[in-house]
Amino acid sequence: MSIVPHCVASNFLSLELTDWLEKHINSHLQVRTAFQWQKPPVEWSFLNTEASVSRSGLGSIGGVIRAHEGNWLAGFHKTVGISDALHSELWALYVCLQEDRSLGLLHLKIQSDCLAVVNLFSEGDPSLSHFPLVRAIHRLRQRNWKTSITWIPRECNMLADAIKKLPGVSSYSITLLPSAPHALLLLSHFAPGCFS
Repeated sequence: MSIVPHCVASNFLSLELTDWLEKHINSHLQVRTAFQWQKPPVEWSFLNTEASVSRSGLGSIGGVIRAHEGNWLAGFHKTVGISDALHSELWALYVCLQEDRSLGLLHLKIQSDCLAVVNLFSEGDPSLSHFPLVRAIHRLRQRNWKTSITWIPRECNMLADAIKKLPGVSSYSITLLPSAPHALLLLSHFAPGCFS
């Protein structure tokens, strides 16, 4: 069990969310990776997904869809129930792909900071996976559109991570975000290499 020092907890609790995000992001941007966002062809969009599991085992997911220029198309988050980390990441991908299809996107670059998920689709035949969610995601990807899935460093997935942590994420219904919440706009401002 780890205990948060009082000075750290009081610092977090004394700041407004936007101030905390700015301070937290600035301190982490000093350690940058070689990964740089590159604009894809005009017809392609990006999907970033993220998931986590609480100590009680409750999984929460989030995702963001961005156009080829990097601008926000949609975001979403929800609770997926009792899960482990890998299955929560798979649920994030599955739910986000369903939402992407409803937007009529035809070319999608999927980015995940979970290498295990990326490997499930790049190594072997996902249609033969022993994970039902992998097979379901594979079927979604085989529909009338083009998708690719790549790994990105965690530092470049902060936007999807922040969406997953938004208030109201305890809902088992999907919460759609047609525009970026104000607090999340700071992420694109402070991490242009990843979010452009």
